[in-house]
Amino acid sequence: MIKGRIHPFGDHYRFAGVFLISTSPLILDPDVLLGAYENDELKRFEIILLRQSSSLHSILNKYPFHWIDWMCEHYGLKERLKKEKIQAIEDNIINNLPQIVLKLPEKSKDALAFCIEQGGVVKYGQLKDYDDDMDFFWKEGKTISTIGMLRQKGLMVVGKMVFGDRQFKVAFIPIEIREGLISMLSSKDAHHYEHLSDDRRPMK
Repeated sequence: MIKGRIHPFGDHYRFAGVFLISTSPLILDPDVLLGAYENDELKRFEIILLRQSSSLHSILNKYPFHWIDWMCEHYGLKERLKKEKIQAIEDNIINNLPQIVLKLPEKSKDALAFCIEQGGVVKYGQLKDYDDDMDFFWKEGKTISTIGMLRQKGLMVVGKMVFGDRQFKVAFIPIEIREGLISMLSSKDAHHYEHLSDDRRPMK
């Protein structure tokens, strides 16, 4: 790490010399470097631009290969090409949605019910009561956070959506599975809506 000074001079800058040179052990730590890389890559896939009608298929097409491979392994799918894997994942989630939801922890079901009650999309900050610790490199068998589990199973997506003239980070449930979730989680929806604070009411 080199520290120095530069000064403006007309329409350009002049270098004014080095006054400190040091080596940080953190810069050379591979765990720190990998952690920074993972964080940057995860953020890159959390700015996927979504619309109210975004489909699971269109979203999966934008995911990195290793996320698709993880989902295939998790769901026991054997397809080889990415487009075949995406179709198989979509079909599996739609056709086996009740069984997938049934196996979720209660808090993950609650998070789904909360999003469904608000039309299938909420500003990300409204999920502050649910943890979303997630790595860029997914590992089967690792303890997964409440929201992270939904994201890895393809039940929820984190991305960006335009409201008015601004973009907001949102949690989004793909359009194909909303109706199925409504019928499965209706009792949870009613319970959640009764206890929502003003800042967690459905988005306009």
